Amino acid sequence: MSETVREIRWIYQLLEELMIASPTPILYGDNQSAVMIASNTRMDHRIKSIDIKYHYIKDEVASKHIELQSVSTEDNIADLFTKPLGRIRFHRLKDVILGYQ
Repeated sequence: MSETVREIRWIYQLLEELMIASPTPILYGDNQSAVMIASNTRMDHRIKSIDIKYHYIKDEVASKHIELQSVSTEDNIADLFTKPLGRIRFHRLKDVILGYQ
């Protein structure tokens, strides 16, 4: 998520420099724990040991530069490119990407 947030911020800043208005980017994650930790702006003693690069995500969410949303594993279209899927799920996710749904 950290690398993706960096890429999103770079593209968003490029669009701002080109004076192209765009809505707040939304990053979908299927790891509910990671989304909850990154969305929670208060510091918790249980997550102090998390690497500093992950706190970057919290800062971006707190400053409203990016929005995080959870997506169920069944609806995660990234799985189409990263995992072997069954025929039914493959076709359902393919249809979502192609806009057939």
